[in-house]
Order: sequence, then C-alpha cells, then structure tokens
Amino acid sequence: TSTTTTTTTTEEVVESTPTSTTTTTTSTSTATATATATVNPGMQVNSYGFTYSTTTTSSTSNSYNFSYFGNFYGSGITYTGSLGQIAYVGTGVSNVFGQSIAIGRATSFGFNFKSTQGVICIGLYSTTSISTVSVSEWLAPEAQVVCSDGTYYNLGGIDGYFPTISTGASWTVSIDIVSMTVTFTNKNGDGYFGFINDISTSYYCLFFKNSGTVRFGASLTLAKQSAINSVTTLHTSMHFPFDWLTVYMSSGLRAMSSTATLQNIQDGIQNTFGESLSVAKIIIISWTFNYVENYACVGLIDTQNIAAVSLNTDVRNQGIMVCSDDTKYGLTTGVAATADVGTSWTMTIDYLHNAVTFAKNGTTGYYTGSFSDVSTTYYTSQISGYGAIQFGTTITRITLP
Repeated sequence: TSTTTTTTTTEEVVESTPTSTTTTTTSTSTATATATATVNPGMQVNSYGFTYSTTTTSSTSNSYNFSYFGNFYGSGITYTGSLGQIAYVGTGVSNVFGQSIAIGRATSFGFNFKSTQGVICIGLYSTTSISTVSVSEWLAPEAQVVCSDGTYYNLGGIDGYFPTISTGASWTVSIDIVSMTVTFTNKNGDGYFGFINDISTSYYCLFFKNSGTVRFGASLTLAKQSAINSVTTLHTSMHFPFDWLTVYMSSGLRAMSSTATLQNIQDGIQNTFGESLSVAKIIIISWTFNYVENYACVGLIDTQNIAAVSLNTDVRNQGIMVCSDDTKYGLTTGVAATADVGTSWTMTIDYLHNAVTFAKNGTTGYYTGSFSDVSTTYYTSQISGYGAIQFGTTITRITLP
C-alpha cells in the first residue's frame, strides 16, 4: 500500500530582468556658511530577483521516486523502491549518476549511509559531458560530496563548523536554485555547503567503493518545471555587473554574473577592491551574507593607493564596512543590529556629503560612517574561508550633470 501527499507553495513570481528605471531628484549641499551649490542628479536603478514554487511529496512504503537519481550507473547497483534504497554489491568502485538538477528538479531529499564495507559519497558532480564520465573510477575529489568515512570534497563548513559524518546518521541535501547553493545538514542543522555553477551541468551522484547501501528519506521536494525554466532564463540573461567591485581581486575569489554572487572557493582571506565612488557612482547596493566559514564583509575603503592594499590579509580595520561575524568597522551605531549569515543589508552613499549608511533590511537597525573624498574611496568585499555574498536586488547609480 502506498500513500502520497502533495503540497504546493505560493505561485511563482518572476522578474527575468534586470530592469532599469531613471528618476531625477534635487539635492542641496552647503559648501560654506555663505555659499550653497545645487545639483540635479539622475538616478538609475537596476533590479534583480524572483521567487519560485516547489512541490513536496511525502511517501510511505514503496513509492519512492528515484527518477532524479536514475540516469546511468556501474555494475552491481540495485534500486529498491519499497525500501528507498540504492545498494552496491561488489568490490572496487561503482558510480551512480542521476539527472542534472535542471531535469531531475530535486531541491531537497534526505538520506543516510545505512551500511558500507568501504566508502560511500553522495552529492553533485559537474560536467558538460556526463555520458563520458567513468562509472568505475573514484571521482569523489572532483565532486561536491560528503562521504561515509567522514571526508568531504569541494565544500565548506557552515559557520566554520565541520560535524562528523558517519554511517547511520540522517542528512538532508538542500539545493537553492536561486542563490545556486547546496547544503548537506544533519538533524542539528550543522553541515557543509557549496556553490553550483550551472543547474544544467550539475548531476546528482553516488559513489561506492566496495559494497554498501544508501537509504533515502520519505520526503522529496521537486521544483516546478516552470520554476526551472524561469531560473535558467534569468541566469542566462541577468549578467549582474561586477566591474565596480573587481578591479583588484584575489585569485581565490570568483564573481558569478549569472547568479550575482561573489564566492571564495579557497581557504584563507580573499579580498577584492573595486572602482572609486567617483568612477562607479553607485550610491545604493544591497546584498545578503550567504554561507561562509569565517566572515564576509561589504563596504568601502578610503586610501590614497588602492593598488597597494593587500589582497590576502585582514585589512578590515582600514575600511568602512559590515561583516557577517557581527563586526563593524569605521561605523557609528544608529540602532544596533546583528550582522550574520542570512541577513540582508543595504549600503546607501550620500555622494554629496561624503557619508554612508548601512541598514539591515527588514529592521530598524543601521550604522553610519564618513569618508574623506569620493575619488579616494573604493568599494570592497572581503571573505575569509569558503563562502559567498549574494548581491541584489538593486543597484542605484547617480548621474551628475
């Protein structure tokens, strides 16, 4: 007997832009006690962002849906739907490759390493030619996976914590097709995270080294096909601009225009310094602190020689910024607010008065600061450890006459 229940979240809303709007405002700047200058700046606002809907299916007994995990596999592999299990009987390596995320659409599923006589790894494998990938070669070091022997590959520890991975423990794989992140979390919410480059070339994978069994949980979440289509279209067309932020950038950082994310894909401190305020003229920028091992920061740095500032050491105390470890630099508290992973912020620059405000979105929290000159103040982001910053939903530039 099989029982299946299905629930659907809110309907899909998509903005596949960026869109651009222009307005004109008047601002007065008092230069001295006796002289007043008036300018009429134009404002160009670019908007990014969308939401998507999912379907969650919970099954009891023999109805587990293996379609997302059934593409091709090596010898000795068996699927048992009534138990929700994939098993391998044999020696050596046998791999299982499912569909790509774009086709399989599974955005959340649970599993545990039930038993093994060697090692089992599960996660995602990225390739532009899945049909040529070996089913008998140990590919874990090339994939984003967690393994039954406690190892993991190409992932970071959430909040810098690296929980034990072992047989018998339950884990949940969650894929966010908007921020393009994947997480592997245990029952306590601790775990590992990674970044997805392309949902069309990232495949669900399972690697066995000697006999073993993986059991899947009853709950499986699938994104709607319309959501996959919309996300694919948006990621293809978005082209989020990073030129204002990446003039001097550490080689450990990766700016993904298709997902508006700045990623640190290496260990250690990785900094980027962009254009001066006088060149880029961006006065409003928003972001969310994505998963990060140590800290991530966004803000400004005031210096006479930006090219001489280190790309790989902690220079936060030289800046005006908010960081995900709840530290703030060069700022005065207006209304205190916690800065940590998952929080969203907006930086607003008063171009005419050399002032800046950092506001925590959705709250009354804010911090203020000042800088010496728009020509010697530069945009900066700094990330320590594996992690990312998600930019959006708006960039506002000022255009002066």
